[in-house]
Amino acid sequence: LVVAAEFEHDGYPLQAIKSLEAICQSAVSCLPQLELKARIRLASLLLKYTDNGIAAKQKLEPAQTLVKNIHGAHDLKCKYFSQLAECYDVLPGHLKQKRTALKKGLEIVEIAIRQDWSEAAHWLCHFHLELTKVAVEEGDRQSAFAALIQGQEVASRLNVEYQMIFALGRVQLCLTGDSEEEMVASMQMCGAVAASLPLDGSA
Repeated sequence: LVVAAEFEHDGYPLQAIKSLEAICQSAVSCLPQLELKARIRLASLLLKYTDNGIAAKQKLEPAQTLVKNIHGAHDLKCKYFSQLAECYDVLPGHLKQKRTALKKGLEIVEIAIRQDWSEAAHWLCHFHLELTKVAVEEGDRQSAFAALIQGQEVASRLNVEYQMIFALGRVQLCLTGDSEEEMVASMQMCGAVAASLPLDGSA
């Protein structure tokens, strides 16, 4: 992983990709977390430098067994499902698979949050936002609204910037509908959150 990072830093992404592929294809078994990290980074580089969503997906999908066999490492698991969802996002006709990956990530967070995991709320916001996008793409406004509301409840325990993201999301969603009541309520909520934003831009 260090060699791959150095290649990428020096501007040689293809060599970085080859280094990571060597880890994933090695006949000598390595630590599950190391392999999972390598696969996540490999998929990220493939999407960034080659736009090859299929190859990125193929590198990640087999790693679901690794996720099941790793104890803890909640942040790494969330990164895995987030990256897998990103792979599905660039592939036409994979909304169902993307939603499944996001929900699995959400399940990881909901289990971890009981253990007082400090990053749990941030990942909850991330997965709820992504699930909102999926619902919007599917034309399911009800599910999109539900995801935004759930996300906003989590955001209220973080900071006003997160709250504003979800409040604006609700306003944008209302623009696609015809409910004046929903629009008024969402605008009022957005205004209330905006009023609580610090003038100096700090949360």
